[in-house]
Amino acid sequence: MKCFWLLVTMFLLTFPLRANEPGKKSDLERLQGTWVVKAMEFDGRAFTEDMIKDRYIVFKDSTFSAVVGGVRRKTLTFKIEPARSPRQIDITDPDRQETAYGIYELAEDTLKLCYGEPGADRPKTFASPPGDRLFLITLKRHKP
Repeated sequence: MKCFWLLVTMFLLTFPLRANEPGKKSDLERLQGTWVVKAMEFDGRAFTEDMIKDRYIVFKDSTFSAVVGGVRRKTLTFKIEPARSPRQIDITDPDRQETAYGIYELAEDTLKLCYGEPGADRPKTFASPPGDRLFLITLKRHKP
């Protein structure tokens, strides 16, 4: 039994070192910058290309701003939990003090977000079926 607890303790002590390996960026660092909306759905309905044209999300520290047609529309705060599976994101409107719970997937230069309206349960999968009132957004990192 002592051996088991020793192994658990060793794992817990070394895990943070692996999570913060030198040269490996955290999810928060990888999110920073401008992302172009490539696809968007809400409640099972896909937005047309014209509807998502010139839409960006700009991440800076623990905030992000929606930019439409070059105009910054709204700045929200976010908190991520990259150790969860799927990874979790909480998006808060500081003016209204409302939080939307979501999940995210970050791979190379692609970011996928899925979240509900403020106060709704966190989605479990990356889908926006009719009646669930979920947003599903796919973004690509902006390369000037």
